[in-house]
Amino acid sequence: MAIQADARTSADERRAHKATLAALLLLERRALVFLRHVVDPTRARIPVDPLEAAKVLGARIADATRAIRGAARREGMARLQAEWLAVKRRLEAAGAKPPDRLPAPAAKADLDALHAQRTGNAYEATVLRKTADAMGMNEGPSVAHIVRQAESTLTSIATTEVSSAFSDERAKAMALTVATYKAAEWVPMLHQVWDATLDQRTCSRCSALDGAIRPWGGDFPGGAVPGQVHPRCRCQAMPFVVHVAKRLVA
Repeated sequence: MAIQADARTSADERRAHKATLAALLLLERRALVFLRHVVDPTRARIPVDPLEAAKVLGARIADATRAIRGAARREGMARLQAEWLAVKRRLEAAGAKPPDRLPAPAAKADLDALHAQRTGNAYEATVLRKTADAMGMNEGPSVAHIVRQAESTLTSIATTEVSSAFSDERAKAMALTVATYKAAEWVPMLHQVWDATLDQRTCSRCSALDGAIRPWGGDFPGGAVPGQVHPRCRCQAMPFVVHVAKRLVA
């Protein structure tokens, strides 16, 4: 089987990729709305004293982050299964017989709990810092004021945690598929392409990685992981079938 790797994808694959990015963006927006609800002093019982409120808010952000990451993992896997349908059709057109569905990786509750605790601690520290800044300017800060001052932190949490868990689940599923079906003749045809959102917010490292191609389960240049290059990383790995110069023989 002669295989020539390039970034050409079928119309079905492109539509699936576009739907995945749209689902990811919607998930991030919902996560931000959820986080705002969690820290809203008018909706939840939070101590009036900002110093006492910081600990309560940090714990709530940790709980919310754990839920957000769980939802992102489920959506990431669901979208990969949807993309697999397009990939499967191309494999079948080449004479291969891939499975109808991809194997799902084991739960990562411990990893998500670690991320959640770290995020909660960071938000608590942000609230304390904002409170100290306000006191330094001889202001009597209210919890509502401090929460407004920390709004950008919520945006960062929503984007970072959603993208990280979404990407991690997909990467684990791709690696598990390769391990499960390593003897199958169609496995070498499975590749992933780095997709960076190219706009004014895209960093130089992610821009340079955009379009990089690696086999499923393979590492991208420098060991970079889509969605985890830096906080607020929006990159994802999209699956596709490399160009097949010679049809597989069943």
